[in-house]
Amino acid sequence: MLKARDITQFLHNRYGAVLMTLTAMVSVVIAHSKGLLSPLTGDFGLLVQSPENWFEQGSVSITVCIVLNVLVAFSAITLNKQYNTMRSLSMLVAGLFMIMQLSSPSVLCYLNGSVVMAVGISIITLLLFSIFSDYANSRRVFLIFFLLAAFASFEYSFLFYVPVLFVGLSQMRVFTLRTFMAAIIGFITPAWILVGFGLITLDSIKLPDFTPFITAINTPGIWLQLSVTGFTIILGLTFMAMNVMKMLSYNSRIRAANGFLTTLMLATMLFIFIDYNNIMVYVVLLNILVSYQVGHYFATHIQSQNSYIGILSLLFIYLSFFVLRLVL
Repeated sequence: MLKARDITQFLHNRYGAVLMTLTAMVSVVIAHSKGLLSPLTGDFGLLVQSPENWFEQGSVSITVCIVLNVLVAFSAITLNKQYNTMRSLSMLVAGLFMIMQLSSPSVLCYLNGSVVMAVGISIITLLLFSIFSDYANSRRVFLIFFLLAAFASFEYSFLFYVPVLFVGLSQMRVFTLRTFMAAIIGFITPAWILVGFGLITLDSIKLPDFTPFITAINTPGIWLQLSVTGFTIILGLTFMAMNVMKMLSYNSRIRAANGFLTTLMLATMLFIFIDYNNIMVYVVLLNILVSYQVGHYFATHIQSQNSYIGILSLLFIYLSFFVLRLVL
């Protein structure tokens, strides 16, 4: 007979993460095969078309999207392994993230700007953590902002994260005049290269088309998405509050890393309210950041035998959101 401790350990180990990942992948593939999902549409690129328009909505788009989602989940595990941000080797964050993705199944099934944004910010975050107290490493600061500007060419929402990364430089203790100049030069370099080679002109820049709020809230299915996103935001804020005291007890490097992840989550929540017309582009990043907060909490309470009840309850809630998506 399974004991409470065994269930808890399973949810935190690689086998639990793999099971949750396979559950999410099989679920969206079956839903797609039955025609129950709709791909995301729109073009939010500044210079080139956004990822929604890169492929036909077929097997290639589905495969690439699922691979990128798994990459986002894997990046969270890599982040924890490399920088010990949770002080535990729990893999719950990855599995929970994949199940949370089912609540917005289109971002798990069809290539879109949301999953690309999560991949981009994950790469940038790994680079940022690598320069803690290394204020002389201006080359990596240049690369961080170069990547941010490059990603912004096909998804304008990356631009909102410019001030967040400057806060990150301060949290990593590398914010100096030298790194500031490296950041500015890195940020303008992609456009500089494109203009220099004649690949774009100033007329090529496409400004975002902001839909009025009344029009946005009348979009079919938006209320369910708002409910899912609202629940995820509340969940993230709740677990963030429960993690604060534990985070303060860590050493300076781990404290700085967790501080940036918290800043990133709060900023993403704010951008959802500001950029409501493009709410879906923040969903994947929000899910991985909130799953980190939840996973962090349960990882620090892994000795609590009944903590599996809370984990299974969250998995059930997000699976219920997925079912609602299919029937409504």
